[in-house]
Amino acid sequence: MVFTVIIEVAGTVDRDALHDAVAFATGRNPLCLSTVTTDFLGRKFWSLEHDHQPEIYWCDNGPPPAAWSRQPDLNDEVGVRVLVEQQPDQATITVKFHHAVTDGVGSGQWIDDFLVRYATLTSP
Repeated sequence: MVFTVIIEVAGTVDRDALHDAVAFATGRNPLCLSTVTTDFLGRKFWSLEHDHQPEIYWCDNGPPPAAWSRQPDLNDEVGVRVLVEQQPDQATITVKFHHAVTDGVGSGQWIDDFLVRYATLTSP
């Protein structure tokens, strides 16, 4: 169960700044850095995975990669993905959230953190 947030921006996306902004926003929401783990008794629980970050897919021409379309497996990956579709003068940034890691209010905070951090890194 996922939902998406689409952000339209003018110009070219700075890849390094975007990676940093995604890591920053995700770090402020611990469930966005977590996976589901099963203990020896078969009980499932959230496990904070500092070495996992959301997948970021870049699409300059053509369709998004197949991995973008599949449902996230919270046993193996965190519940946030980002797709950047860069055109010559604009870009579309699509963020896909698994509903188990955040709701609409939490995703709004993630987007706010992401945009503020990105603007801070790219402003003169």
